[in-house]
Amino acid sequence: MASEKIEFLAEEMDRLRTDRETLRSLPWPAEVQGELDRLVEDLEAQRLRVGRAAVLTLVGSTGAGKSTLLNALVGKAIAEPGESRPTTRQPVVYAPEDADVSEWLADLPGPAPRVERYRPSALGTWSGQIVIDAPDTNSVETSHRAVVQALAERSDVLVVLAHRQSVVEESTVRFLESFAQMRGLVLALGHGDRLSAANRRELAQQLESLARERFGWRGERVHVLSPLEALEDPQSQGWPEFCAELHSVAQAGQLRRIRRYNALGSAGRIAQWVARARPQLDGQWEALEREVAQATRDLPARVLEEVSRRLDLRQSDLETLLWDEVGRRWIGPGGLALRAGGMTSLGLGAGAWLARRNPLLAAGAAAGALVTSKWQSRQREQSVRGGEAWLPSPGEWTRWYEAALAPVRLAASTAEREAAPWPSGEELQAEFQAAVEDALSVLMDRELPGQAEQAARSPLRWAVDLPVYAFALWIIVRSAIGFYEGAYVGMDFLVNAALLAGAWLWLGRTVARRWLRSRAGRLVQWVRARIEARFAQVMDVALGPLQRRLTEQREAVHRMCRLEATWRAKLEEPGDSAPRDRVANGSDAPSSAPLS
Repeated sequence: MASEKIEFLAEEMDRLRTDRETLRSLPWPAEVQGELDRLVEDLEAQRLRVGRAAVLTLVGSTGAGKSTLLNALVGKAIAEPGESRPTTRQPVVYAPEDADVSEWLADLPGPAPRVERYRPSALGTWSGQIVIDAPDTNSVETSHRAVVQALAERSDVLVVLAHRQSVVEESTVRFLESFAQMRGLVLALGHGDRLSAANRRELAQQLESLARERFGWRGERVHVLSPLEALEDPQSQGWPEFCAELHSVAQAGQLRRIRRYNALGSAGRIAQWVARARPQLDGQWEALEREVAQATRDLPARVLEEVSRRLDLRQSDLETLLWDEVGRRWIGPGGLALRAGGMTSLGLGAGAWLARRNPLLAAGAAAGALVTSKWQSRQREQSVRGGEAWLPSPGEWTRWYEAALAPVRLAASTAEREAAPWPSGEELQAEFQAAVEDALSVLMDRELPGQAEQAARSPLRWAVDLPVYAFALWIIVRSAIGFYEGAYVGMDFLVNAALLAGAWLWLGRTVARRWLRSRAGRLVQWVRARIEARFAQVMDVALGPLQRRLTEQREAVHRMCRLEATWRAKLEEPGDSAPRDRVANGSDAPSSAPLS
């Protein structure tokens, strides 16, 4: 079961480490960052210890009797008791022969621990488990306190042995607060043989009140005992009850629960640290989101307004290009009339007038007008396709860029220490220009020809062309009859007939162009909508890394605030609900415990 749990929780641990790295860029104080790192490492250590021998560390101030207590637990003198400061100058580890203590000994500060091996079945009341006699918490040598801190972080259960003369010594209290509800705590008062019954009750009550108030401890009792008497008599006052509690902690099923709740304690502390910072983070993130949303609206809107203004100025060119495209696909006199305009119309009119007097000059006028019309059409197309002419000037662009994105940059610098990837003004301008050029290219290469193809197949073409065809047929019939009868129609008749046909085509051309003008207006709306959509995509890409980081941080904070509940659901097994409220130290789950 233990190995399955370890393997199962590996995914949760990996996710926690990922979330921790995601939040590392937040502007938290260095001590908060360090505390979170310590708690994450502690949680990992607790996860890996499931299924191994119990590790019990004796914690207390100088002269409290820790070394004597270790000797009593072991059944022989392996630690040297004394009254000088510090009493224990190096950690003493009492471990079974087959127990791997390398994890607890690796990288410990201070003097190297002394390891005493034993056969679990041979002697001692703490058979099969690991006991560590730690240096004093109130040692004048600060390095000793660092050793105790490291040992406590690597332990399953802390046996807190208070001195009869300093039950509430501040150095021990401060030390234990950092492990409140993260370890099983067994509280004991040493040197009970030197205390009267009244003093026993009074000091035990003081230690119990302190533990409940400062550590959130809810155990049943504070053990008052004499380790020295216990060495001689295992049935001495208070000793059997103390050993019974330690043995209950060491039992396999109970040990798994304590280790899991030790892990839940660390998970709860992580959740509390993050939850305490969450309101401020939410405020910073909301401000950043507002600025991002504002910039995402403002900059594209200002650029689109400028593009729309220039697009409206070029709508007449777009209409003319549409007329030309329809005219090319409209096979018939109506198509020819639709393409004719401006210089072409003047040239054809002049040609018709000159035809009576000089046919060659008339043909030249008409040809010149057609060439001029072709040149004008090419100029219009180049004017529409040129993306550079659609964007604001570099000076205007720089002002708009700074006005829109400076508030975002300021809000981002407040919300995190590391700046997200940020697009420069030149890069963003190039993306906007590419968006305009793409829309115009699609307009000229696909949408405008498509609209022209549909319009060229409209029934309107027959309404314009059929009367012209009928009129031409009538002229042919008249000419044939005149030829048969010997009465020729003459040049004046043909010119007049051409003028009448031209008048009809001009009327049809006017109607067709008005109809096509509405289609050109729809094309303008289409290209405006496409450019707007592309601008929105450009802003999403430009601010995407910042928004993704914001989303990842929100999700990481949410998961870390729920870390205890998540790990509890993963760790608890059937039958765990009863011990949940009191395991070894009697502590409740740490979700509501205040931070020290």
